[in-house]
Amino acid sequence: MTDLGDGLACRGLCEAKVQSINALLSRSPAAYSASRAGYRIVGGLIGVFAVLTLIAGAGAVKEKGWVNDSILVGLVFAIFGVMLFRLGGRYRNS
Repeated sequence: MTDLGDGLACRGLCEAKVQSINALLSRSPAAYSASRAGYRIVGGLIGVFAVLTLIAGAGAVKEKGWVNDSILVGLVFAIFGVMLFRLGGRYRNS
């Protein structure tokens, strides 16, 4: 057995595998914080699309009424945007 600092490995057989797993684990906090930013950015963009679609639907209220395609699509965008933004809040920077 060989002690690699972050784990034990069989001498000559699996040292490279343990070293690659240790390297992967040491990079995981950076990937974790990048996930948070990604969810927040995508949620914000979908929120912008929701607002634009709702504005377009509000412009068509006289012809189609309040329940029109643009309003429904805008509400769906708003729901998914909020869900993604909140999901990004679950990822902490630590």
